[in-house]
Amino acid sequence: MLFVPPWPRNPYQERLAEALSRVGVGVSPCKRGRLQHPVRLLRGGVDVVHLHSAAALIRDARLAGACSRALRVLAALTWLRLRGVTVVWTAHDLEDHDRARPRLEYAFTWVLARIASGILCHGEEASRQVTRRFHLSAARHPRAMPLPPYDAGVVIPRAEARQRLLPGVAPDDVVFLFLGSIKEYRGVDDLVAAFTRIARPGLHLVVRGPAKDPEVAQRLERAASQPGIDIAFGFVPESDISAWMAAADVVTAPYRRILTSGSVALAASHERPVVAPRMGAIPETVGDGGGLLYDPGDPDGLERALLDAIDARDALPDMGKHALQHIERFSWDDAARETAGCYRAWRGR
Repeated sequence: MLFVPPWPRNPYQERLAEALSRVGVGVSPCKRGRLQHPVRLLRGGVDVVHLHSAAALIRDARLAGACSRALRVLAALTWLRLRGVTVVWTAHDLEDHDRARPRLEYAFTWVLARIASGILCHGEEASRQVTRRFHLSAARHPRAMPLPPYDAGVVIPRAEARQRLLPGVAPDDVVFLFLGSIKEYRGVDDLVAAFTRIARPGLHLVVRGPAKDPEVAQRLERAASQPGIDIAFGFVPESDISAWMAAADVVTAPYRRILTSGSVALAASHERPVVAPRMGAIPETVGDGGGLLYDPGDPDGLERALLDAIDARDALPDMGKHALQHIERFSWDDAARETAGCYRAWRGR
């Protein structure tokens, strides 16, 4: 069974593959280029192709190259289906976050949704949105399952984490953390602007992650001079994530658009409440009371959610515990059993 394409810096595939191996399903990572050689894949004994990122399969600097990739991938998947290979697509997103070629991507994913033996989504709302976007029949409605928790590693006391990572922050100060890739769709600009309006002594906004968008990075560098704002660009090793989570009171995920958020699942797994829009699968990921969610259509929603978090500072630890308890109800072993069950149920479909 193949995971296409591999996600080397995202723990999702690794955790799922490990759990699948425990239920007797072996997984191999497969780069997108191999998908264009279906005869070799079939000769290699592949029985399931599990797709995890539709946009990545056709990404190319040239429009002609992207169109060519789309046609070749769809032809390869159709050929594999006709020869009995099960094709599964986990729709983590409705569209490419960068929106590089929206029309081509929509056409590609519309066809993919019909070629696939079945579609998986992480949440009932995500499943409904995929059904609406691609006009799927009831028979092709995606199978919904929750996002499992990530391993929080060694629990670090907050005081110790702050002394190590944020030595200038007092133990009783409130720390909002953004952790992850800094891209336009993640709304870090909006977060910094909202925080600037409410900034006061004892409040801190900490932003850590690689800056993928140069324009966004330049704007954030200028904002870093504001009191209480601490921004540093660069990849955060997985070994440091637990310490950053421990140092924070609240994790922020101010998305402008999202379907499924691994960052929100990561925060819940580390017993941290989130400030995030009520969008996609986010409410199902943290559960009722596991975060401060706001209406993404309200221009003041993010700012009010930050203020609500400050007002509820004494209740934040309980919110984090609730988020952890909620996400722990569905484990990676549960996900593996359901995923393997889908492979069997969709064989020959």
